[in-house]
Amino acid sequence: MKGLTADSLNEHYVAVSEDKDYQPTKRKLTVQQQARWIFDMEVFRIMDHIRPTAMGHDELPEWFLRIGAPIFASPLAELFNESVAEGVVP
Repeated sequence: MKGLTADSLNEHYVAVSEDKDYQPTKRKLTVQQQARWIFDMEVFRIMDHIRPTAMGHDELPEWFLRIGAPIFASPLAELFNESVAEGVVP
């Protein structure tokens, strides 16, 4: 097909997936500033006890998540808590 390039496909999908009426969510005044819903140790415990059959769509093996639990637990807990506080998933 002539004229079909990666750039033309990207432009097409940008045009069809853009929501012209999108408005960012407004933060509620009742949201606590320093609220923590999940702590680092909870995330660590969850990751450290992950089952061998737990490979998801990202295809990360369970051993990688278990071994990386000490490194990933704190950033994941922070990401989760910020997402809940802001009402937005990054």
